[in-house]
Amino acid sequence: MFRKISGLVVVMDAHNAGIYPIEGRSKFFNSIAGWLARSMDLTIVTNQDLAETVDASGGRSFVLTDPIPKLNGYLKNKTHYDKNIDNNIVKLTLICSWSEDEPFLEVIEAASKLKGTVELSITGRFPDFMSQRKLAPNVTLSGFLTEVDYFDLLSNSDLIIDLTKRENCLVCGAYEAAALGIPCLLSDYKISKSVFIEGFRFTKNDCASIERNIMECVGILSYLKLEMSNFKKSYTEKNEKTLKALQRKVESISMSQHDSEYD
Repeated sequence: MFRKISGLVVVMDAHNAGIYPIEGRSKFFNSIAGWLARSMDLTIVTNQDLAETVDASGGRSFVLTDPIPKLNGYLKNKTHYDKNIDNNIVKLTLICSWSEDEPFLEVIEAASKLKGTVELSITGRFPDFMSQRKLAPNVTLSGFLTEVDYFDLLSNSDLIIDLTKRENCLVCGAYEAAALGIPCLLSDYKISKSVFIEGFRFTKNDCASIERNIMECVGILSYLKLEMSNFKKSYTEKNEKTLKALQRKVESISMSQHDSEYD
């Protein structure tokens, strides 16, 4: 409505929920999402699969992944990453919002089997049922953290974990890990593997796979840290170019609308 009244170019940053509200379970909300995409001059999404959904609904898509956040104030000068797991405990942090799309119980079980080798901290305000759950001594629930405490926890981690059951979701924790230069374990989906190329490893969401891939990461932490440094540089350069392409696209749409007013 605003677009029609103002005559301005209207761009929607859709994320996943803007294309598949409440996990795509409601036909009603899906129809609204499709109508919104068709009503926009341009809809920004984070990956090609979501772009194809927008285009199929009659909208016009543009793929733009998130920028790596600037977290220089939280960076730590770590001098050692070659861990000897017989003598050192590897610090893991699971970034978690305790949502239904996150396999947090599988991560807890995997970490419990690795006590004596790893310590796991889990972020986020945890649900009541977790208060009644007996956890292994190497698993800690941080509860809600301030931004300073949150990034301090991440920056002092050896490996960050951020898993999801959403195949088309590029998790925020991956970008935060890249910003801090910390190796990261993600869910094994095509979309994530196409974006997060270096410094990351991938796992199925079951306990056995998570346990196995944690240990594989532990064995190559120094190598993954070097990869992450390379990834941060190359990704930032690519993202800046894509952002400029978006600006040109919006200007082109605006010019096209302006010209059509005088046809």
